[in-house]
Amino acid sequence: MDAQDDLDTLARRVVSHCPPMAMVVAGAASSAIQSILRQPGASQVVLDAQIPYSREALGRYLGRLPESLCSVETARLLAWRAWNNAWQIAPADKKKPLRGGGLHRSTGNPTAPARHRPGPHGHL
Repeated sequence: MDAQDDLDTLARRVVSHCPPMAMVVAGAASSAIQSILRQPGASQVVLDAQIPYSREALGRYLGRLPESLCSVETARLLAWRAWNNAWQIAPADKKKPLRGGGLHRSTGNPTAPARHRPGPHGHL
């Protein structure tokens, strides 16, 4: 099983089991949105999906640039912001329960510019 199969499995679970949600992904995690949106029933679950891809866009989306671009803290900030978006978008009868999902992933590409990326390269 490769990474795309894992992502598709996760996407099926999200669409099958999650209440309405907004999600935001940053960095190399943008393929997560595509995987979720191509699942049958995604339109009943996904209220909003955003990709603040660049460092500047991420800082603007969060209201500040986080200490680390790829960290548990950043994923939580993204999820909180996504939940706020879901709350504003959802019809009154669907406000409970709502979910906000945040995912950040760096490529971890060894051929990328010489910038050390310590620790894990993704957080959900």
